[in-house]
Amino acid sequence: MRQTLKEFLPVLYIFLFFAGLVGILFLICYIPMIYDFFQGDKIVDEHIKEIVGNETDHAKITGLLMQWIHDNVGYPTEEGKKNILGVTFYTVNNQTKFFWRDAPASWIILHKIGRCGEDANYFVGVMDRLGYESYKIRPTGWDHAWAEYYTPDGTKIVLDPSSNQIIYNLTKWVEGKNVTRIEAIDLNGKKEDITSEYIR
Repeated sequence: MRQTLKEFLPVLYIFLFFAGLVGILFLICYIPMIYDFFQGDKIVDEHIKEIVGNETDHAKITGLLMQWIHDNVGYPTEEGKKNILGVTFYTVNNQTKFFWRDAPASWIILHKIGRCGEDANYFVGVMDRLGYESYKIRPTGWDHAWAEYYTPDGTKIVLDPSSNQIIYNLTKWVEGKNVTRIEAIDLNGKKEDITSEYIR
């Protein structure tokens, strides 16, 4: 019996090693979500105090948020891509960072890395926290994302946080992009088909 256990121990050690490795990778991949659950509101609130301050004009707030993205959020490129133990990291502004696709506003604020989808998540997350009805806009057929929000009087403002611009002509915005469907997505993941607003 003791001999059998000795023979089994190396296999057990190997199994535990790989199980631990899988556990670590799982945690790395889900840390942003877990972190946001516990600390997200606090991080966004502190960010609002720092960036927005006492400003109440939605147009000025929009400008401040888009400018913050432009000045602070690094774009992860293929040239800066590194795989470490199966997890993808990127070098942005001489720092190696974990890039979590579709990360929430709190993660973008802390790690300052993202593409158009993360820029939209940041904008929607902060605007929602400020009390504005806000949505991330995601098309099918074009790898891009932007955002929209409603002013206190109910006017819809559509903008692209990643390119720091207001979108005035929705039809022209998607023209030639092979878009087949467009959805507005709230922070809870609820989707609404808004294709008819863009494609006529």
